[in-house]
Amino acid sequence: MENRLYQLLSSPLKEHYHCPEEQQRIHSNLGLLKEHLSPQEKKLLLRVVDDYTLTIEKISEVAFEDGFRLAVKIMFECLYLEGRF
Repeated sequence: MENRLYQLLSSPLKEHYHCPEEQQRIHSNLGLLKEHLSPQEKKLLLRVVDDYTLTIEKISEVAFEDGFRLAVKIMFECLYLEGRF
């Protein structure tokens, strides 16, 4: 447990996440959509994408908060086991 915790805490944080394959796929699909959708359909698609993105952002925020709470609990458990509390 201590080695895993040390490994997690000592590894550098990732500042940027790149997904080149996914970005290329999105770019290709957007090109196809632009060719085949009417202006009204494009607006509807953008609304759907915006709502989906908002949902993902909210889920990510909740997941971060849960992960942070778990990290704090693990920290207190480690300190308790070492006799600091």
